Amino acid sequence: MHIVILAIVGLALLGGVLALLLGNRGWNWGTVVAAVLVLLAATGYLYLAARILERERSWREVVSRYEADILAVRDAKKIAGPGAEPTSIPKKSSVAELADTRSRWTRSLNRVETWRGRHWQGTGFTPPKDGAAGTIVIGGEPPAEPPAAAAPAGEAPVADAPAAAEPVAPRPPLNQGAEVAVFDEAPVEEGGGFLGLFRVSMVEFDAAARRTTISVVPIADPDKHDLQAWSRPHDAVVVFENLPVDRWLGYYRTPGPAAEPEKTDPQKLLESVERRLKDFESHGEAVEGEPEALLERIKSGAVAAGRYWAEVQFEADHELDPQVVDRIKLLLQPEINREDPRRARTAFEPGDTATFDLETALSLAGKVKILRVVDRRPLVDGATAILGGSVLPGEGGDRLRTDGIAALRRRLEADIAALDREISRLEAATASVGAKNAILSTEGDDLAADLKNWQRDVAAATATVAAFEGRLREVSQRLAADVQAIGALGRAVNDAFGRLAVAVDQIAPAPDAVAPAPGPATP
Repeated sequence: MHIVILAIVGLALLGGVLALLLGNRGWNWGTVVAAVLVLLAATGYLYLAARILERERSWREVVSRYEADILAVRDAKKIAGPGAEPTSIPKKSSVAELADTRSRWTRSLNRVETWRGRHWQGTGFTPPKDGAAGTIVIGGEPPAEPPAAAAPAGEAPVADAPAAAEPVAPRPPLNQGAEVAVFDEAPVEEGGGFLGLFRVSMVEFDAAARRTTISVVPIADPDKHDLQAWSRPHDAVVVFENLPVDRWLGYYRTPGPAAEPEKTDPQKLLESVERRLKDFESHGEAVEGEPEALLERIKSGAVAAGRYWAEVQFEADHELDPQVVDRIKLLLQPEINREDPRRARTAFEPGDTATFDLETALSLAGKVKILRVVDRRPLVDGATAILGGSVLPGEGGDRLRTDGIAALRRRLEADIAALDREISRLEAATASVGAKNAILSTEGDDLAADLKNWQRDVAAATATVAAFEGRLREVSQRLAADVQAIGALGRAVNDAFGRLAVAVDQIAPAPDAVAPAPGPATP
């Protein structure tokens, strides 16, 4: 269509040029005016055609971009350039692959979602605070008590029977002392999720407002995470009577922080779920092997108690021992309904079939025939996992009590508090030792400096001692020489005095008054 328009515009322009050329010969004003008008019209058509082509080009770009976006979202592919073949976008799934993944997850969820239980839609939840009980508001009217049976025909009504016109008081949905689990319906990123297990302390029904107010207290002491979750308002909650068992699986993916890489691989997670699905599919299948060998696996601890069950047929009348009944009920927790007469049956006749755990079936040898042994996946009750429960006793032992998550958390919190105290003591001791080490280090530096001074003093004293010893030897030698010289001089003086005395006596006469000394005369 665009080519036809351009061809018409071109013919109009060519006609205008020819009319102008032919009009030049006779200068016919009508021909000249017609030629000018044709040229102007052709120019306008050219402008319009150019605008149309530009608009078509821009729309082609928009269409190409949208087609590329559709290809990327629908088929997870991209086109590198004009004429290039579409290539897959890494780490991105197409719509068909996402639909297949959703179908597989849906099948997995449908196979494992076996939980059923009562629940109520709550219009408000006020968490417990400062020791006061919290409240849960449940809309609607609870079921009424069943009306009294009418008296048979011909009999007088009972005197104490209530009048037929009197309203029947509604029954509370929950009894005092019941345990409930509360969930917030808001998305996880908005603060929704599990709010905790609570014990019902009081139930009140407001007939005018047609709502039930339940007062609840926490079963376990709340931690900082519970207090943080309770600090936000909760307008829409769901109250469950029982927590689901572990075969009830729910998956909810929360958006991770944009700054951190994704740490969970959906493909690996799906493969893990499929492996668990195989375990679920094996539930109730027959187990190959002799029953006695399978029982040895249970006694050795290779297989958990309550995993192998035997379908038996009675060959004689038999009534189960009460202890055996209690043991079977304990193995079947939390699924067993103790008020169900079919599950609580204890007497059997020949030809009756029943299912017992393998140990009980083997203990009835001679009275039953084992038809087959099946594998049952043991179930775990969520409330038991949180609050704890009883386990089967050993041979000749009493029933044991296992701690739940709440008790383990309290114990771990006590251990953490004790460790914090020990850490505080160690930090104080470390600080004291550090201060003492600083003092001792300062004293060591002072002693090292003093040692250097002492070593210099010892070296100076040693040099002084050596100098004194050398001087002493020198002085001692000079003293000995002086003593010898003094002795020689003394002897010379004595000799000189002796000779002088002799010479004086010979020359000078003796005094008159003085008699000569006795003794030989000196010549």
